[in-house]
Amino acid sequence: MRNIDKFIIELKSLQLPPEEYLIISSGPLAIHNIRECNDLDIIISDKLFADLSIKYPVEVGEHVSKILIGDIECIHRNIQQDDEYDFDRQRTKAEIIDGIPFQDLKSCLYFKEKSEREKDKKDVELIKEYLKK
Repeated sequence: MRNIDKFIIELKSLQLPPEEYLIISSGPLAIHNIRECNDLDIIISDKLFADLSIKYPVEVGEHVSKILIGDIECIHRNIQQDDEYDFDRQRTKAEIIDGIPFQDLKSCLYFKEKSEREKDKKDVELIKEYLKK
C-alpha cells in the first residue's frame, strides 16, 4: 500500500467535511504517482480551523497556524487576503479524486516554483514532466 493511501485512510477516519480542506504539497504528486509522500499536508478553512483548534494543540506562526493530527498537518493562514494563497480560491480549483479534494497540479506547480527549497525545485521538474504527457 502506498503512503498516500494510508494517509487518506487516516484522513477519512477524522470525518472532516471535504469542502473545508484541500490536500496540497506532495499529496497531489503522490495521488498521481509522480512521487511518494511522507506525510499529508492540508489547508483548512476558517470554520474547520475553529473546530479543530478546540480539540487539538495549535502551533501559531507568523503567517500560518498548524495543527498536527497523526501524519496530517492542517495548515491555516493567519492573514486573510484575496490572492493565490486564499483557501476559497484554491478550493474552487480542486481536483476531486474519490471524493477527496486535491490541489490541482498547475496550482501545485505555481506554489512550488515560488519555493527556494531543494525538494520543491525537484518537484517542479517532476510536475512539468508529468504535465507534458
